[in-house]
Amino acid sequence: MMNKILEDLYEGRVYPSEQYKPITKYYKHLRKEQQKHYDEFKRKIDSSLIEEFDDIIDEKCNAISIELSEMFIYGFKIGAKMMMEILQENDTK
Repeated sequence: MMNKILEDLYEGRVYPSEQYKPITKYYKHLRKEQQKHYDEFKRKIDSSLIEEFDDIIDEKCNAISIELSEMFIYGFKIGAKMMMEILQENDTK
């Protein structure tokens, strides 16, 4: 089973960040409120600034995506190090 997951990850068939969708009520509420605030703000600004505003939001979202990716990798490495430590302890007993 593990070889299949590793193969899928290597071959690009597994995209954890793209396949995971938060489903909690709290998340859905936050997302709905965020969208409402976004729409309200866009209605307040001059139409000539809307494209620039959207570009700024896109830049921020791209940065967040990179941050999440790096956090995922860092967390995975910590988990792997923990497993190595556990396995090494079992080998020395």
